[in-house]
Amino acid sequence: QWDQERGAIEQEVARDLSNPIYKFLSRLDVDMFAGTPYAHDPLGTRDSFDKTTGAMMKDFYDKWYSPSNMVLVIVGDVDPAATLDKVRKLFGDIPSHALPPHPAIDLQPVKSETFTLDSNLPYMLGVVAWRLPGTDSPDFAAVTILADVLASQRADLYGMVPQGKALAAEFGMAAQYPKASIGYGLVAQPAGVDPAASIEEMKQIIAKYAQNGVPADLVDAAKRAELAQAEFQRNSIADLAAVWSNALAVEGR
Repeated sequence: QWDQERGAIEQEVARDLSNPIYKFLSRLDVDMFAGTPYAHDPLGTRDSFDKTTGAMMKDFYDKWYSPSNMVLVIVGDVDPAATLDKVRKLFGDIPSHALPPHPAIDLQPVKSETFTLDSNLPYMLGVVAWRLPGTDSPDFAAVTILADVLASQRADLYGMVPQGKALAAEFGMAAQYPKASIGYGLVAQPAGVDPAASIEEMKQIIAKYAQNGVPADLVDAAKRAELAQAEFQRNSIADLAAVWSNALAVEGR
């Protein structure tokens, strides 16, 4: 079965490796999380698939697929007693066992670096990124609101667009792991235009906010938007299941 499936997976990897945004994010992970498991995309590589055998996958399954490492989340209009009874019948007899230790996440200081990647995009992108607190940090909520503020179309970063200084300007978050996340500012310029000037202006905008603070009205708006999103997720079966699964399995709450 693995021999039959391997080709399809390698095609997926080849597709991603041909995407310049994916290549950039992969390189960013290496720089931000050097020496930790976070530095490697869980998708894998063609070389890793070539070396993978059915026996290796069976060994991985035997080590990690245990009830002690599983969270089952059921969301919807169900009969709790009948549903739990069915869960016990389906899973109750599966033996549990101790898990191997997870690799340690020992983050080292980020080494400042500038790099350029070739791409086939019809425009130029300039990105500045920072390593930020992860989801298990008490500062993560503040980081989320700050990212929303910087991404606001009423904030100075987006103001570069109507001023004609950039095709696009935005702020976002990526790689939101328990121990660390990434925040990034992005500007887009027409093909052939050096984005250096707009990158420098983006840095100055962020530095100004760091020195003087961010507008209180944008903070309030960001909080309202996050609360509205949380309320929407509570009323969506799929979103509610995803939020609970992430909270229990990833964040351990």
